[in-house]
Amino acid sequence: MKLLFVISSLEAGGAERVLTQLATHWADNKGHEVHIVIFRPQGSCSFYPLSSKITVHTLGDLKRNGASFLSWIKRFVSSLCSLRSLVKKLNPDHVISFVNVINIVTLLTTAGLKKSRIISERVDPRHHNITLLGNCLRRVLYPFATKLVVQGNYIASYFPYLKGRIHVIPNPISVPDRALLKKESKKLIHVGRLAPQKAQDILLKAFARALESAPDWHLDLYGQGAEKEALASLAKELKIENHITFQGVVRDVQEKVSQAALFCFPSRFEGFPNALAEAMALGLPVIASDCGGNLELIRHEENGLICPIDNVDAFATALVRLMTQPSDRKILGNQAKESMKKFSPEKVFEQWDQLIVKNRTYCN
Repeated sequence: MKLLFVISSLEAGGAERVLTQLATHWADNKGHEVHIVIFRPQGSCSFYPLSSKITVHTLGDLKRNGASFLSWIKRFVSSLCSLRSLVKKLNPDHVISFVNVINIVTLLTTAGLKKSRIISERVDPRHHNITLLGNCLRRVLYPFATKLVVQGNYIASYFPYLKGRIHVIPNPISVPDRALLKKESKKLIHVGRLAPQKAQDILLKAFARALESAPDWHLDLYGQGAEKEALASLAKELKIENHITFQGVVRDVQEKVSQAALFCFPSRFEGFPNALAEAMALGLPVIASDCGGNLELIRHEENGLICPIDNVDAFATALVRLMTQPSDRKILGNQAKESMKKFSPEKVFEQWDQLIVKNRTYCN
């Protein structure tokens, strides 16, 4: 079987990670011919491991990046035409696109081609703004997709007009056979883009309050983004800059997470939070907000603690509890690890395998 993935880039990110895992699974384990299209300059590399059997096609950046409107439009149209030509040339059994804007681009450029087109939303569409035009195009074009894959039932409920075409498949999460956790530490950790969505500002304010009860703890923030300077300024304002380290993006983040004692995730919205799930799979106790994606993973007081979105007081109270109660950390961490086994790569990839087999023939 021949498969063609379409995504904006193969840089660091949850959607990119899942796509590279899935593509590698189909190329190495199933023997399918796999191609990936990215809208990046020639020579762009994948942040995540990718099978050498996979062919990556670069069609040029879709972002404006300071170019004049006319030159950007020409480049944009050229990239879309190149995608359509590539689909015709390769003649794949399935075209599989990841992320809302790329879904729209893929459906537009493959209009009229008798192809199975599987699109995938990777974040909560209620909160992720793609402009009024983008929302209109999504409403018009998504019904022409063969299938829409979402990560949870709460996302599926956003698309009542696609009933019968929606398939819920979570992200694959590897649970180590044995614990990777190091000796007991007094380190909190957060992994995610430094962006308003991730609400690191709430975490810093709550951590500042929690330090009054547990002053020997430290917070590591892994990720990069536009909010770094604002967050650094906030840390100074709260007088906790000596208790916080901005670690940036690293490839061995799982090893870094395994060295912590507690994982915090106060996001304002999520699709399927890979970072949170992977921390739980390592056996870390977690504190997270009650946004839709987090609630797909955590049952309050069973395998983690849940706090209302943007509630500094509640998050600080939860922090103090787990920072000062090692027994609670151990219980919640053990339950977190056990609860992630249902998201094993074998089980998740099997769902994708069944999806492409059932929809091999064009069914629009």
